[in-house]
Amino acid sequence: NTMIYSFNPDMKLAPGSLAKIVAGLVAIEQTDDLDEYVTVSSRNISRLPAGSLHIDLKEQEKVTMRDLLYALVLHNANDAAIAIAEHISGNMMGFLVLMNDRVKQIGCTGTEFANVHGLDNVVQYTTARDMVRIIMEATKNETFREVFGCHSYRVPVTNKVDEERVIASDNHLIYDRILPQFNRSEVTGGKTSSTGGSGSSLVCTAEDNDMQLICVVMGTERKSNDGQVTYYGNFEEMFDLLDFAFDGFRICRVLYPDMTLNQFPVIGGECDVVAHPDVSINSVLPVNATLDNLIFRYTVADGGLHAPIARGQKIATVSVWYRTSCVTESELFAMNPVRSTINSGVVIHSVATRDDSNVSGFLRFL
Repeated sequence: NTMIYSFNPDMKLAPGSLAKIVAGLVAIEQTDDLDEYVTVSSRNISRLPAGSLHIDLKEQEKVTMRDLLYALVLHNANDAAIAIAEHISGNMMGFLVLMNDRVKQIGCTGTEFANVHGLDNVVQYTTARDMVRIIMEATKNETFREVFGCHSYRVPVTNKVDEERVIASDNHLIYDRILPQFNRSEVTGGKTSSTGGSGSSLVCTAEDNDMQLICVVMGTERKSNDGQVTYYGNFEEMFDLLDFAFDGFRICRVLYPDMTLNQFPVIGGECDVVAHPDVSINSVLPVNATLDNLIFRYTVADGGLHAPIARGQKIATVSVWYRTSCVTESELFAMNPVRSTINSGVVIHSVATRDDSNVSGFLRFL
């Protein structure tokens, strides 16, 4: 939940095949058994956009929802997207409603899908920030994580096709047999997109040294010479992002339960109260940051503390800042009890003899 780098995160861009992340999540959530069979209709075949990626589904072919899901995410198969939509909702428009409702549920405010496969449409858009929200939500699902991180998959023979279909991921960060120079051992999953209207995009999850990353690159340029791609903008820029994050940042323990943070005065109390958090909190900081670089800002509960205060009572909150970024917030609790001076339990014994005729002398003696 720490943004360590962003550039134009709220710019609305065409999602391309990144829309299939949402389609895949909705398909998983709406299906009781992924091994149930889907029958491909003639309508599915006729609605396949010309020249788009597909796995060549046949009319009346029976394939499982699981097979379609892997074809959707790994191969960007548009015929799989249409088959999934029609099986779950009866038609593509019904499934599209499910997709748009789902992203709104997770707080996406800059996303609108106009079709189920993500091919270019002038009224279809998303943002990099929303894609982060979508990936965070989707990867909570164990089945989606498995598909998202899969290298290759085999669709078994069906009633219409006599040979296995071998589907290889087009995410070269995890599949190293086509463009091995882009393979990264830290990457745990990902999804690509490349269309004329959306440019080349790439999202991925990665983990190293206990730091988990979500990275999004959208709308990059892919350069070609005589039909040969010479520059893969999405993979080149993703490499830069991953290097920047893993080389320049680390997980740091910022707060821990026995950490004494501050001492606050208590109105009507016999002493001050010492504050501490009751949880351990880690945050992401630059590799050269130290505790001395952090700024702790406190807010006292109810505008001021009054005696008595019990040990463990919530007394304040703290926000921890590094430069201009708030890296974490936490509630603070009393490490010691504070009794009221009105009923402090202290008894004063004196050997002086009181002389009412000389009160000032008696007080001076005390």
